[in-house]
Amino acid sequence: MFFILVPLFAVLDLASKYLFSIFLKQDIYLIWDFVVLKLIKNPWIAFSMPITGLFLKIITVVIVCFLTYYFFKFEKKNKNNIIILTYSLILGWAIWNGIERIF
Repeated sequence: MFFILVPLFAVLDLASKYLFSIFLKQDIYLIWDFVVLKLIKNPWIAFSMPITGLFLKIITVVIVCFLTYYFFKFEKKNKNNIIILTYSLILGWAIWNGIERIF
């Protein structure tokens, strides 16, 4: 299941970014000014930490490798579907963001 979900979530991440970049040209107000859909591009790493260039690419690859190693070393034994789903979501997102940053 893990090997199906990770690529699926990576493709869903790609599709959602593509669709939002096409269709979200202006802000969409859902609940007055309280809940707003707004397209914001973050060229940096999580929480907008200003890390760019080669160092960002290396950090991304290291994080993906560490998460994959940790999953197979410790969490795969649990056979807990919630854990597998969670790691699949995180790794799918991380892999696609790594691909975007490298290329």
